[in-house]
Amino acid sequence: MLTRDELRAELDSPAYHGGVLIERAGLLNPALYYAGLLDAVRKAGVVVCSGSAVSRIEKHAAHYQVDSLRGTLNARQVIIATNGYTGPEMAHLRARVVPVTSHQIATEPLSADLRRTLIPHQRGIAETQRVTHYFRYSPDGSRLLFGGRARFYALDRQQSARVLHQHLTQRFP
Repeated sequence: MLTRDELRAELDSPAYHGGVLIERAGLLNPALYYAGLLDAVRKAGVVVCSGSAVSRIEKHAAHYQVDSLRGTLNARQVIIATNGYTGPEMAHLRARVVPVTSHQIATEPLSADLRRTLIPHQRGIAETQRVTHYFRYSPDGSRLLFGGRARFYALDRQQSARVLHQHLTQRFP
């Protein structure tokens, strides 16, 4: 647990009164994670059928029958790799996966002095508020990436960017 003064050594923002430092936490680049998973399953001999929407999966005694817009195939095992926007053909999953819209914005390149000041140890930061935000430096370290759920209702990208920019400047005036 960090006091406000201890937190200021980690994060130069007047918006926070305390925090928790989790030393073993990490950051994940979703695009690289996806690419790594895809590479791993291909190396394991898995046949990946992208760009072919599945309309039905039916379990038979020794296999699954998978119907898609491009044809039908049989498989011993099926992995359903979906996200929060699972379609109606996967009703069982759709009822259990809740989409949470999240967007990110990035600052213009920041000076080295400012980067050393804002987040001196270059950690990833996550809030625990109801409308939560998260931020970190870009992989090249030049920009601050700021993301979160701008609202609990749908916003277009421009509206979301304006809200996130307002939240960013509240944290880093």
